[in-house]
Amino acid sequence: MCPQGGIGRLEGPGEGLMGFALFQAIVEKFVKDGVRIDGMSAGHWGEPLLNGDLPRMIRYVRSHPAAMKRGSHVRVNTTLNALPHPEELMQSGVDSVVVSMSGMRQDVYSRNHRGGNAGRVLEHIGKLAEIRKREKLADVQLRMAFHDYVYNREDADAARAFCEKHGVRFTLIRPMVIGVEGAAAFAKENERLGQRYRAFMDLDRELAGMRTFDNGRIKDCRLRKKRVTVNFDGQVMRCVNVFERKHFMGSVFDFDIKEIPHVDSAICRTCADTPISWR
Repeated sequence: MCPQGGIGRLEGPGEGLMGFALFQAIVEKFVKDGVRIDGMSAGHWGEPLLNGDLPRMIRYVRSHPAAMKRGSHVRVNTTLNALPHPEELMQSGVDSVVVSMSGMRQDVYSRNHRGGNAGRVLEHIGKLAEIRKREKLADVQLRMAFHDYVYNREDADAARAFCEKHGVRFTLIRPMVIGVEGAAAFAKENERLGQRYRAFMDLDRELAGMRTFDNGRIKDCRLRKKRVTVNFDGQVMRCVNVFERKHFMGSVFDFDIKEIPHVDSAICRTCADTPISWR
């Protein structure tokens, strides 16, 4: 279901890591343009914990006197296959670490999380829970987002029990036809792609929830009004549900941050006219 995986065969943003200096400059850009950050989420197309500077980045934006609003929330979305600096991550000022999981047994897990190791992920969850307890970091939420696929229901029960044992929040995540590009491809080839999606999800339930956006309301879209999505190289992505490089809008430094929600782009019209369940 992840755009990284390939049902839609999306042309991604390339591979790379955001350097600390670029992250600093982006935060300063928000401050200069008079925009206070009420939430930061690390992880979009790639795996944020591969970036060794991530804990340092979180500490920086947390400590900046003018960057973040009071009560703001910093979240890391991860597969947790990599955990290079567990203590630094937990002590960075992060509010929640959300772990994507799809199976407790390796053969089940690897159907969707290809190349990952279920045992390693569970070990890493346990390590973070141990650090949280030892360092008295009760305010840091650990959550397992377990994908509710048609083939892993038995593993979901085992995952829930594991989370209860380790004090980790457990949530079932409904699988969806993800991304604007993925939804548009499905609308054109629903019969062919539908056969593939049914191997993972209750497609009839998905179809029942699909609808188009009301005409003329694109600029009222919550994702446009409330979020700015920046790639590792500083390129602005139209929204958190748009993934392909061809829809990038340019460098974040080319805009006044407050103007980004008002920039028109063709992918927004595609989104408005496409039946989508997460609307």
